[in-house]
Amino acid sequence: MRAKLIVAALTAAGLGTLATPALAAKPDPAMLEKLAARLEKLEARNAELEKEVKTLKTDNEKIVKGLDSERISQYEPDLTARLKAVENDTLAMKKSHKVIESLDGIKAGASLTMVAQNPSGLPSGSKDNHTQLSYRADVEVEMPLSSIGNIDQKLFGHFRIGQGLGLNETFGNLGYFSPPNGAAFQVNGVENDNSSALLAQAWYQASIPLPFGGHKPLSKEKLELTFGKIDLFGFFDQNEVAGDEATQFINTMLVHNPLLDAGGEVAPDGNGFQPGFIAAYVNESNKAEPWRVSVGYFGSGERGASFGRSFDSPLTIVQAEKQLKLFGGLTGNYRAYA
Repeated sequence: MRAKLIVAALTAAGLGTLATPALAAKPDPAMLEKLAARLEKLEARNAELEKEVKTLKTDNEKIVKGLDSERISQYEPDLTARLKAVENDTLAMKKSHKVIESLDGIKAGASLTMVAQNPSGLPSGSKDNHTQLSYRADVEVEMPLSSIGNIDQKLFGHFRIGQGLGLNETFGNLGYFSPPNGAAFQVNGVENDNSSALLAQAWYQASIPLPFGGHKPLSKEKLELTFGKIDLFGFFDQNEVAGDEATQFINTMLVHNPLLDAGGEVAPDGNGFQPGFIAAYVNESNKAEPWRVSVGYFGSGERGASFGRSFDSPLTIVQAEKQLKLFGGLTGNYRAYA
């Protein structure tokens, strides 16, 4: 009966032919059984495909719903959770990259100097015959600013903390010609029992490539303008072997030019700093041997350096310097100033 139905169906679909009873061939039962089995398999597979399509549609709706929310839930598909985790990691990396970019070019340095001194040759009962301790900490930060056209800019800050004057407090009584502890730091009016802190330097510098309006990468000359609270010896009368009381000579007489520094000719404030303005022309046509000419204008005197009457008694200094490689290629700096 089932075989007859299949034959009838095939005939209706145009796959079979109607024939007279005399000419009709007798259907093959085995073939019909095979066709029936294949039809059943096709129907079963079609049902499975419909189920899978329904499942995919449901999963897709869950994924879309999960992506609409920024929160990661344990009930959403694993693919959505992993995708959100990757997005969060990417955002965190971008934020870290922005922080690194914002810190690019920043330079910082810190140092700590501690000194113990004991005078010799004094009677054992002398009030000055005892060990003196002092410390000084310096923190320097240089921060570039956004360029304005071809002009590079930066800010410089220098903080100093210290306690104790060492033997400087009684060096006159000890017979010394100059303060024996150039690294000692104590703000006037602060007792030795207390540490003192100071914003030692704070200045701004603009570097302008020359000629004006030229192509910056090809420029070999520049004009540097600096103003603020400055240590004059960072720009004038520099000395590679006698310019740092913390790592070289500690006696003030042997730090910088003694006529300018220990002699007080530059007349800074009580801590060695003063307001000022510096203009410098720098020529780097020969990278190995550049040269520059600088002009400095500083507030000086007892009240001028302390910003009270800053430029009533100014100090003006002009310096020309040239870097040369002599004596077998050794780098040397040669300076003349007035």
